[in-house]
Amino acid sequence: VVGVAVASLPAGAADKGVATASELSRRFERDAWAARTQMLSPKDPSLLDRAQASVKALFLRPFSDSSLPKGTDPDMPLRRAQFFVNKGDFGKAADELESLEPHVRALVTQWIQEAKSRSIAEQAIRLVRSHAAAQLSTYC
Repeated sequence: VVGVAVASLPAGAADKGVATASELSRRFERDAWAARTQMLSPKDPSLLDRAQASVKALFLRPFSDSSLPKGTDPDMPLRRAQFFVNKGDFGKAADELESLEPHVRALVTQWIQEAKSRSIAEQAIRLVRSHAAAQLSTYC
């Protein structure tokens, strides 16, 4: 069981580790801002378009939902991802970000990969803990 759990880890995770929850949360803030700004820009933005999008983004409601946001607005995947990040569920946050349009998703691709690595590592740890607890119970 332990071997299966270790084998399920993403390449390099066993050697280098995975991002911590606080690292992912901080990076999400930065990457979500960039993605939101990109959403407000045309497909091939000029410098002026980017500046205008940044100003627009400042006036939009912040992502601070206490319940799972519903809807089909273009920024809903970002809002739902923020909700899941706030709950510590980085796997579901990554899944939400994968539904973004490709030109926006490109800005969060690395975060998605790191979040999925953390999620897989957490699942592997739960599996090992469960196995260890089952083994201990047979000796008691």
